[in-house]
Amino acid sequence: MFSNSPSTALPHPSSIHPSGISNRTIIGSSFDNFFEEEVQSEENIYERHLAQQQMSREEARLVELQLYKEQAKDKADATQQVAQDINDLNQIMQDLAQLVHEQHDMVDSIEDHVERSMREVKVGERNLRRARIAPHALQQFDAIMPD
Repeated sequence: MFSNSPSTALPHPSSIHPSGISNRTIIGSSFDNFFEEEVQSEENIYERHLAQQQMSREEARLVELQLYKEQAKDKADATQQVAQDINDLNQIMQDLAQLVHEQHDMVDSIEDHVERSMREVKVGERNLRRARIAPHALQQFDAIMPD
């Protein structure tokens, strides 16, 4: 009456779910759901990992751009300082040229006085040599110029 052949065997009562669906169907469905959830979980992990990598690259790029910006600002500041220093040096040179121009007459006058003094010193030196040669001339000078 009851056959034990697999094709005609009735499912064991413990393998039937209260909803009337066999446990094998529920387990298969649960496994499929678990597999889908696992795949989705792995996809989510992968997507999060990609998003984190993208954010890391963007943050690194932002840091790099900030560094370039700071370097450009430093170079611009240095260039501005060089320009200011050149302007300051130009002003100093103009002031010096003005002083030289203003003092030109005074320097010429001093130069004339120095040249005249040199001539007079040479004349005085010649006169002293003559006086040494002619000591009697000194006696005559003393006679003319009493103390």
